[in-house]
Amino acid sequence: MISVDFVKAGANGYLLKDERISVIVRNLKILVSDEGVSLSPSMAAKTFELLKQSQVRSKAGKENFKLSKRELEVLKLLVDGKDYKEIAIDLFISSNTVKKHIARIYSKLHVSSKAQAIKMVHFHQLLD
Repeated sequence: MISVDFVKAGANGYLLKDERISVIVRNLKILVSDEGVSLSPSMAAKTFELLKQSQVRSKAGKENFKLSKRELEVLKLLVDGKDYKEIAIDLFISSNTVKKHIARIYSKLHVSSKAQAIKMVHFHQLLD
């Protein structure tokens, strides 16, 4: 599977070493003149495929896990680093209710810890 780490690293382009010389020269001119970004056609296709998969994963995750509005609120506060008591205060509910919400969240996400839940949130982009 390809990664888009080159974008995170600040790259404005990505050319494969087996590209024709004319393609490399044309793309270098584009980059030097600051007219845009440059991707090899195969990399562009792979990059767009990754974006599509990410969108599908995001939509599927929210629908498949069937988290309620309140569970999403609790989950957001949990991801923000709040403990059960702070979540209870923020949402005007008891600590026991927070525990019940978190137990249901863990069950729906098929996880057993806060760290795993946070990882699922990021992987499936569950919070907007």
